Amino acid sequence: MGWNYDGRGNPSPATKARQSAARRAACECAKARRNLERYQRQREAEQRHKQRQSALTMRELAKELVDHPLVNILLATLEGWQDAE
Repeated sequence: MGWNYDGRGNPSPATKARQSAARRAACECAKARRNLERYQRQREAEQRHKQRQSALTMRELAKELVDHPLVNILLATLEGWQDAE
């Protein structure tokens, strides 16, 4: 067998302790990875939200600056096309 096992093929207490520690470390590593991925997804969602808000404010600003019927029709068409996506 080897020094890690007793005569019947069972792991020694030291081996069990090392295996348990390795399992705990793997669980902690997986938990940290999941937390990091969740944080990254939240950040990406916040950035997309900010981009949408800034795009809306720029659109509203353009509407206020240019008060021409053809420009209004063009902007409304663009808004409808972007909302369809």
